[in-house]
Amino acid sequence: MVIDAELTFATHVKRVASRCFYQLRQLWSVRPALSADNARMLAHAFIASRVDYCNSILFQTAAVHLRPLQLVLNAAARLVVKKRKWESITPTMRDKLHWLLVRHRIDFKICLLVYKCLHQLAAPYLVSMISPVSAVSTRRHCARQVKVTWLCHGQEQLASVHEAFQSLVR
Repeated sequence: MVIDAELTFATHVKRVASRCFYQLRQLWSVRPALSADNARMLAHAFIASRVDYCNSILFQTAAVHLRPLQLVLNAAARLVVKKRKWESITPTMRDKLHWLLVRHRIDFKICLLVYKCLHQLAAPYLVSMISPVSAVSTRRHCARQVKVTWLCHGQEQLASVHEAFQSLVR
């Protein structure tokens, strides 16, 4: 984990992407000998697990900083389905491999963490950081939201999990 002064995590993302591309080059050399299922398993073990490790700190990070990780996932998907770099991979990732985009993977991880905290399935120190906010009536409808308190240098940052859930549904 590399933390820079601006908290953009650009150095961390570049380092993870670099290591993943190294693994992808190694996998491409043995890809002809692998079945589709084995290639998928290896891509998940060597690539997706590295992309997902500590990615919750990238919540609400600018898209420009997430792009290298998305390029890694695209390359891993191309490895699995044997597509070349000029062929579109996003529909294949969604429909055939059932992989989420990096931004949605991060949102899903945060939403899952909040769900576990609200249902007392997470560690006690995490449960104490999350509390439900009562629904506020508006003329249109009532919206349930959760107050998520992340302590960062003594400041509170509030994130609406409701918005994250909505982005996953879209």
